[in-house]
Amino acid sequence: GAWYSTFVKVIADQTGWSIYLNAMYATIIGSLALKPPGEIIEDVKDTAWPALRSSWRFWPFVHMISFSPYVPVDLKLLWVDTMEIIWVCILSRVNNEAKKERRDELAEEVKAL
Repeated sequence: GAWYSTFVKVIADQTGWSIYLNAMYATIIGSLALKPPGEIIEDVKDTAWPALRSSWRFWPFVHMISFSPYVPVDLKLLWVDTMEIIWVCILSRVNNEAKKERRDELAEEVKAL
């Protein structure tokens, strides 16, 4: 490859694939919490954009380091796995913030009644 092939791969990974994986994360977490399907779908909708934005902020930086000579080849797997653990923590925070915002909106609606 050409120099731009890495850029194209990162864009594809952090847009299309990221939307799918983030939706699956919210679906699995909701299913394990025994939420009804309608509530799980709402969780997916509420977290889609914040999770995608967080992904765009986090992963390109990680990929720049991953594809650089700063991480030795024998440590790249450890580097990426460590970043994935950090990413799951970020994704968990995004999902919890979306739930808090929805609870606050519902509380305001109840107060208005």
